[in-house]
Amino acid sequence: MSNLLLDRKKIAQKPTLVMAERDCHSISKCTFCHHYQMQTGSFGQCQLLSAPVMGAWESCSLGTPVFAQA
Repeated sequence: MSNLLLDRKKIAQKPTLVMAERDCHSISKCTFCHHYQMQTGSFGQCQLLSAPVMGAWESCSLGTPVFAQA
């Protein structure tokens, strides 16, 4: 618990401190992908792969965020 408090104090003192590097184009789930089109319930269609997918599935390496910069 004390380590957590120390980490929070470090972040508060240096707000520009980066805790983890993430690729700016990475997305976690198919639901957040630009190529995902919802159909019924949690099922949808991947427009890029022309395949049925579930929105909760981990996204593939070809995924692009919905609000990606052009």
